[in-house]
Amino acid sequence: MKIREAKLADINAISYVHAESWKTTYRGLLADEYLNKITAEGRRSQWVRIFESLNTDKCLFVAEEKDGSIVGFANGGPCRWRTDHKS
Repeated sequence: MKIREAKLADINAISYVHAESWKTTYRGLLADEYLNKITAEGRRSQWVRIFESLNTDKCLFVAEEKDGSIVGFANGGPCRWRTDHKS
């Protein structure tokens, strides 16, 4: 397995993995009716926006099998919540 920085050409594969992982992870926790509506095509616009917003503070990596197929991803960046509050 190879971990590498994601490329724009990976959007369709990332969208597919994202949609399918929701279906397997949340089956039995969320309604099947909701999960069955999740598609790679539906997730694609979200990933286009993510790619458009990538900068030096954000990252996107993929896990790639030897045959080049993408089987996972990681997306990260700075904390989106205020960190100056007291718990």
